[in-house]
Amino acid sequence: MNEIFPPIDELEHLEPEEIAGIILVYLNQRFPREEDMVSHQELTFYQQESNEKRMKAFKLLMEGWEWLKREGLIAQHPGYSSVHHFITRRGRQINEKDGIKVYVENSILPQNIIHPKIIQKVRSDYIRGEYDSAILKAFREVEVNVRKASGLPTSLIGVRLMRKAFDPIDGVLRDTSSEVVDGEREAASHLFAGSIGLFRNPSGHRDVPIRKDEAWELIVFASRLLKIVDERKATC
Repeated sequence: MNEIFPPIDELEHLEPEEIAGIILVYLNQRFPREEDMVSHQELTFYQQESNEKRMKAFKLLMEGWEWLKREGLIAQHPGYSSVHHFITRRGRQINEKDGIKVYVENSILPQNIIHPKIIQKVRSDYIRGEYDSAILKAFREVEVNVRKASGLPTSLIGVRLMRKAFDPIDGVLRDTSSEVVDGEREAASHLFAGSIGLFRNPSGHRDVPIRKDEAWELIVFASRLLKIVDERKATC
């Protein structure tokens, strides 16, 4: 335990996710079997310290514990009290201190700006580093919602669907605001058609793996497109 948990003075300078990483390494070592149950009551370290310091340490450890629960790295064990938990499949994959850093880096998506429908579809793939799949799902969500909002048939897919829905003359999702000029409506048609044609199936357009930063940018871009669809739907 002394090799895993730092002194309290160092512990209080760590972020919750860093403390969580330390706890998870300990739990995976202490409870290696899938059927093992874990509990925050295991976090009874620093017993040699004063009551005040022990309480400070326990509060810090609980920050890490709650972070693990929030991220789905541990979960309440079914059939037992709320005290009993188990290490999830994702949690079992993180067995080293640096592993939690990699997990955090891979899981950062700006949920406050990404459309809820997209974050729900792509988050798991993004965390696992399956960037092609995450991008595909993000733009597929755009396509699905364009079809729903426009009421166009399933026979129209991809670029043809976008051209029809955002046709600058009679497209259901064209911007009909009086201050919008025809050139802008045409540009919107090009934007959606080009985006779906180019980005919906990224692995079909290149031989190199998709980078994390590229995936991040495209997911945010798809989110913006979907928000435009929502805006157009509201004015139809």
